Amino acid sequence: MPGVDSVKIKLQKYQQTLTDQMDAMRAELEINILNISRGQSGMSDLIKQTKEKELSDLQARIDAFTESTS
Repeated sequence: MPGVDSVKIKLQKYQQTLTDQMDAMRAELEINILNISRGQSGMSDLIKQTKEKELSDLQARIDAFTESTS
């Protein structure tokens, strides 16, 4: 069928784009967790709560992204 190779290439590129986006979000989450755990002893309760909320929001974004691409 004509054009099948073209569609396959486009699909592979799109799939790679999604994979790259997911990898970037996971890396951001890991970095944030590491930074928070390193500096947690010097943080006030308010800052800890704010950082935990940021982590929770990022995890929710990752979950939503995963759901939307499945």
